[in-house]
Amino acid sequence: MLREAWAATRHSYARADILTGLRGAAPQDADRYLDEALDDCEPRVRRLACTAAAPAMLARVRARRDDPLENDEVRAAADRLHTRRD
Repeated sequence: MLREAWAATRHSYARADILTGLRGAAPQDADRYLDEALDDCEPRVRRLACTAAAPAMLARVRARRDDPLENDEVRAAADRLHTRRD
């Protein structure tokens, strides 16, 4: 149901809650949405993606951290993940 909601929603605010639900209820499925979430227009969705990104996504997370136009909270989340993984 959450996977269908992700695909059907037109509201970026809702995608943050859907991603949170997926991470709690079906973490193996949530991983599939994290890559897309890094490019979401809503900063909260990007921040959530940065906090849970898989090792294969670190280059993309690093790009968020280093982007001077990125939201400060997203950059901080990306920096925390990058620091933990180094």
